[in-house]
Amino acid sequence: EDVKENKEVLSVAISSIKEDETPFKLVYDPTNEFADENGYVTKSNVDVTKEMMDLLSASRAYEANLVAFNTTKSMITKATDIL
Repeated sequence: EDVKENKEVLSVAISSIKEDETPFKLVYDPTNEFADENGYVTKSNVDVTKEMMDLLSASRAYEANLVAFNTTKSMITKATDIL
């Protein structure tokens, strides 16, 4: 019953999904087989550095939450042992 009451604590909710509107990079390379009629090739718009920093940030937040969870779990276990 406690799990049902604390359902929000045990779940993750996505508040919104935002599409990246960063334009693709156009590189002039008429010899490339993927070049358009003007000789431009569309390259990725992904900023690898930003994505890696976001990944590290999410990983650290996950680790911090895991430590907090394990600390709480340990405290509850010790409290029930005392009782």
